[in-house]
Amino acid sequence: MSDNFSIEIKNQRWITERSDNLYDVCSHGDVIVKIGNEILSDTELALNTSTLYLLRTLTQNHVADFGNPTKDFSLLPCCGNTLIAEDNSENVYVITCPYGADFSVEHKNGQVKLTTENGANVIIPFEEYKKVAHDFADKVEAFYDSQPPRLFNHDYEQQGYEKFWNEWKRRRAV
Repeated sequence: MSDNFSIEIKNQRWITERSDNLYDVCSHGDVIVKIGNEILSDTELALNTSTLYLLRTLTQNHVADFGNPTKDFSLLPCCGNTLIAEDNSENVYVITCPYGADFSVEHKNGQVKLTTENGANVIIPFEEYKKVAHDFADKVEAFYDSQPPRLFNHDYEQQGYEKFWNEWKRRRAV
């Protein structure tokens, strides 16, 4: 675990908190993110969406839009339950909200700079950042693997879910 950057999951569960609801595809949990000496803590974060967004930052920057209540999304959002398989993209489109935990991720010369809303920032080697992201992803995926297969009311829901996991696996391979 990094001294400068860590993510810890507590109480991972389905949003409905019912293990018998096989239509629930949104894993939630309490997450503690540490960047430098700052602790970002939120409850009810959407772990599936947070993980995918974090995996996306392995190959692209994320600029947090602090203080903008109309921003598109937080890096670690509190919701993200609609997965849309758009035909013209290899990525899934996730309908989410601007609430959750957010920080900026900037890649430069094999390093990653993380910056919080309060101005805390750290620069860590990319491999260290990748290890934290991979460990987080592996814990969330282990939860899904331990659960019965999900069910869907509509084909578009299943297509979005499948595209979500295809993108996840592609990005986890980075």
